[in-house]
Amino acid sequence: MTDIQQKLLAAFAVEYKEHLDHIRRGLRASDAVTDTGQLPDLSDIYRRAHSLKGAARAVGLDTVEKLAHGLESFFSQVQKGDRHLDGKVTSIIYLILDAIEDWIGGLSDDGAPENPDDAFIALRQLLENDLSIPTEKKQPNNTQNGRERPVARLPKIESVRIQMSELDRLMQSFSDLHTDSRQQKQLSQNLRDINRQCLAFERSWVQARRLVVSAKSNDGSNENLSLLERLNCMDSDIQQLSGQIKDLTYRHTRDSWTLRKHVEQLENDVKRVRMVTAETAFGGFPTMVRDLARDQKKQIEMTVDGLQTQADRRILQEIKDPVMHILRNAVSHGIEPNDVRKKAGKNPLGRIELIVAPKDNRLIITVNDDGNGLSSEMILETAVRSKRLTSDEAGGLAAADLSRLLFEPGFSTAREISEISGRGYGLSAVQEAVRSLHGTVEIMPRQPCGVQVIISVPLAISAERLLLIQCQEHTLGVPVRSIESLHRVQIDNVKRVEERSMIMLNGEMLPFVTLSHLLGLPASDTEADDGYLPVMVTRAGDHKYAISVDQLLATSDDVITEPCEGLENSDYWGGVIFHENGAPAIVLSIESMIRALENGDAKPFMYTNETRSIPKTPIILVVDDSITTRTLEKSILEAHGFEVRLCVDGEDALNHLRIQSVDLVVSDVEMPRVDGFELLRRIKADRRLVDTPVILVTSRDDPVDRRRGLELGAGAYIVKQRFDQQDLLTAIRQML
Repeated sequence: MTDIQQKLLAAFAVEYKEHLDHIRRGLRASDAVTDTGQLPDLSDIYRRAHSLKGAARAVGLDTVEKLAHGLESFFSQVQKGDRHLDGKVTSIIYLILDAIEDWIGGLSDDGAPENPDDAFIALRQLLENDLSIPTEKKQPNNTQNGRERPVARLPKIESVRIQMSELDRLMQSFSDLHTDSRQQKQLSQNLRDINRQCLAFERSWVQARRLVVSAKSNDGSNENLSLLERLNCMDSDIQQLSGQIKDLTYRHTRDSWTLRKHVEQLENDVKRVRMVTAETAFGGFPTMVRDLARDQKKQIEMTVDGLQTQADRRILQEIKDPVMHILRNAVSHGIEPNDVRKKAGKNPLGRIELIVAPKDNRLIITVNDDGNGLSSEMILETAVRSKRLTSDEAGGLAAADLSRLLFEPGFSTAREISEISGRGYGLSAVQEAVRSLHGTVEIMPRQPCGVQVIISVPLAISAERLLLIQCQEHTLGVPVRSIESLHRVQIDNVKRVEERSMIMLNGEMLPFVTLSHLLGLPASDTEADDGYLPVMVTRAGDHKYAISVDQLLATSDDVITEPCEGLENSDYWGGVIFHENGAPAIVLSIESMIRALENGDAKPFMYTNETRSIPKTPIILVVDDSITTRTLEKSILEAHGFEVRLCVDGEDALNHLRIQSVDLVVSDVEMPRVDGFELLRRIKADRRLVDTPVILVTSRDDPVDRRRGLELGAGAYIVKQRFDQQDLLTAIRQML
């Protein structure tokens, strides 16, 4: 095969997909037009079929040329008004398009692809306007002068087979070399410092020597002459040492710079070797969706954009199954049966879109469908039935929390378990796979109908830009992509709003937390001398937090490696980097921290030897609608060393517990909105709060009420009329 033939085939391998995709889109658009009674404009479809025919002829693909020519002829008839499009005709055209795609895909196999007999029969039906003719198979003419013409083949790039583990080891070697390069850079800086010190010493020595020589110049004794000779020798030695250090510093700085350049080149080479097109992982999805749709007797058109986007092979391989599951969900749960779509006034042909695009060193994978969308009623019904929520909690659930339920293990709204859906572990596995790649996944409704799923993962496994921060004695890294903005704020601007610390930044009230609190470190005075705090505004999904740190250090491009010993199971871990001096530093997962805060299950991440020995002050939540009772109980408890938080009723307490955990709850029974019994029941029904002890302090002395409270799970039932603060304190200490 000549070079020009190889170039033509390589161009055709990209061009034919574009033509087929535009024809499919044009058919879908024409369906919407014909529903209104207007004549569709098929000029673009006709031109695409004509271009496909010419391109196939140029590379010698007679089969594709004949099929494309037949479609071109049919579209010409439609344009003239001799024929018209309807559902059955459109289905036949889709069959022909799929056959063309499958046949061209078979060119990469060792043997010649089988002739698409069904496609030629369908084309004959279209052209003869007889959709009921017998479906005998007709072999396409693939001969030239009585001899079988050779089938052109799409070019194959010369390659060698290599295991992914070898590439992973190469990436690890690069990571180690990257760390060594940073250490060499630090060593160069140390040598420059030594060189400056040596020059300063040399200047001091010259001045001292001049003083000695001047003082002894009038004295010609042998002893003084000997001293001058020794001074001259020392002067020569110092100059020689200074020159050697200067030369060593220059050469090491030059070699260090060269090493960094080689490391950068190696990074680019390793990245390029690992980078492949998204088509290698996602190319088979259209066929999969088509087959699933056929099995479920649904009409579905799938379009794919961005398959030429390049990403790390490992990233694509690990994200392939999650994307596959989302597509299968779209076919099974999303797109309705044809008759249901017709009754709803929708196009019987369902549509699924897969869009792959790079953005800011991230790979963004979007799956859209125009199906029945997210059913709030069904999701809430499933959540209540599975005891994830109570009926009251379900009624006040926000839209973002509603979609987040879908990612919980075992959660499924499917009525039946099929081969491809219904067990409730798919989306949970999707989320875990995405998180393992330091990515995010969101699911949201589309307008006017359908669902959109967006996955964001790194485009490549390489150095990532980090913000280095100081938190007490720890230097930590935070991915810049997790940070929305940086501020220096006055500590007086931090306010307490409904038992939460809040701060106003850029006209927006944000929850405020300290990084020391998040990491389980003892409280530190982060206030600077001028009364200002360094603050990061971070985001995870729809939630923002202002997080204060001790110090903002610098930004750095680092290779994030696997966890060191003892950190494997931490939800807050995002990886490990190495400083220029070789010391490891933890990279934080801000998204995981914010999710933990929102779910009310934040837990300490780091401990120092000092913090292990410091006793934790128990936090007690007092719930009572009487301000007098709240004040009394708060005074008693704080006097005995407890930290106290206050809520006015059960509803307020539940909102507080969803955000911040406490060690014990002391609650009244008779309160507005949600009383103490209902509060107790919801706490014990919530898997995150079930272990929180509850003490009921009430004026209701009926034995029936006492028995009810204890059966619901109260640790103690104290009657106010016989209230003795020692009884309350004894009960608290027994439960903590």
